[in-house]
Amino acid sequence: MSERNLPKIISVDDHVVEPRNLFETWLPTKFHDRAPRVERRWIDMTTDAYHDTEAAEGEGLPGDVWIYGNSMYVPRRPVLILKDVETSAELRDKEPVTYDQMDPACYVPEERLKVMDSQHVEASLGFPSFPRFCGQAFSEQFPGDRELGLACVRAYNDWMVEEWCGTPAAAWSRCRSCPCGTPSLPRPRSGATRRAACGP
Repeated sequence: MSERNLPKIISVDDHVVEPRNLFETWLPTKFHDRAPRVERRWIDMTTDAYHDTEAAEGEGLPGDVWIYGNSMYVPRRPVLILKDVETSAELRDKEPVTYDQMDPACYVPEERLKVMDSQHVEASLGFPSFPRFCGQAFSEQFPGDRELGLACVRAYNDWMVEEWCGTPAAAWSRCRSCPCGTPSLPRPRSGATRRAACGP
């Protein structure tokens, strides 16, 4: 089989980077005061951890981090593609990253499709980044407020279904989060119900 006739790849271990406005857009406004948010912080460079590694201002390196409750998630180079920079082993270090430094394909679906086409990828399964693999971050910080945790799960899933996978010619499978510790919930909402729920 010649190289040009090779079948395209179906990638089942990719990640998406959540866009900064995800929860402003998809979470009902009554939860916005406690919603996950992005802030620029100084990150401790003595560790390569992804959580709670803040340094004093002027020490470490700046990074755009997700803040939720008392937790902080730090996007770092090993899980990202940098803008206008060819990826190499030397770049897969522990430096934190800002959204300005990321390739838009990390969080913009149309840009991801362009990269997939250029790399002979037909379809992709994108796992969460900040919420972790099954969305447990949404429940851990406010264990006494199940309504908030569930609202964040729904906001993430609505973004994943309507925006990330709703792009024309989208070529990926939906990788949704699930409520942790909730044995029974109503059936998934329709698209119209999801959009209506984003109001006050």
